[in-house]
Amino acid sequence: MADPQGNRLLQYPWGQGRVTVLSELDLFDNDRLAEYDHAELLWTLLGDRPAVWLQYRPRVPSLAQWLWTYAWMPLIGLLLTLAAAVRTYSYRLGPLLVTWTQERRRLLEHLRAGGRFLWRHGAQATLLEAVRQRLTARLEYQWPHWRQLHPAEQIQRLTELSGLSREQVAGAWQMADALNPHEFLLVVQRLQQIDKCL
Repeated sequence: MADPQGNRLLQYPWGQGRVTVLSELDLFDNDRLAEYDHAELLWTLLGDRPAVWLQYRPRVPSLAQWLWTYAWMPLIGLLLTLAAAVRTYSYRLGPLLVTWTQERRRLLEHLRAGGRFLWRHGAQATLLEAVRQRLTARLEYQWPHWRQLHPAEQIQRLTELSGLSREQVAGAWQMADALNPHEFLLVVQRLQQIDKCL
C-alpha cells in the first residue's frame, strides 16, 4: 500500500508467517480506530493468528546520532562559535588581580597612597585646595560671617590667631600651587598650625 508520499504498508513472507512493516501506527490509536476502515485493517493484519509480535522502532538513533545526521551544519557552526568565544575570553584584560589578604590596611596608608598619586600627576593645587577647604569649613563654623570678610581682614585674623607672620599666613592662604615638595610641605605645615589654633 502506498500514496504520493511513499510506501505506507509493506508485507514480506518470513518462515511460516509474515512480516508487516507500517510507516505509522497512529491510525490504530483509540481516537482514530473508528475512522474509515482502520479497525478492519487491524483485524486483517492480526486476525486469528496464533501469535503476534509488535515491535516499535527497533533502532532509534541517539540524540547525538540524530543531530549529527540531520543537523551537522548548525552543530559545526556552534562548535566554531564556542571555539572563538573560548579564544576571545582566554586573553587577559588589565593587570592580574592581587590575591586578597585578610590583613586590613590603616587609613593613613590609603591617604598617603592617594596623596602620592595626585602628586605624581601634578595635582599639588588640588591637594592644597582640599586642606584650605577643610580649614575654611572650620573657620565658618567658628565665625559664620567668615566669607563676608575682606581677604586682607581674613589674613589679619589668621595672623593674630596663629602667631605666624603676615607674609607666612598670606603665602599659605593664597599661594596657587607649590612648585617643589619643600614649598608644598611648608605651606601645609602653616595651614595645619592655623588649624590647631582654632
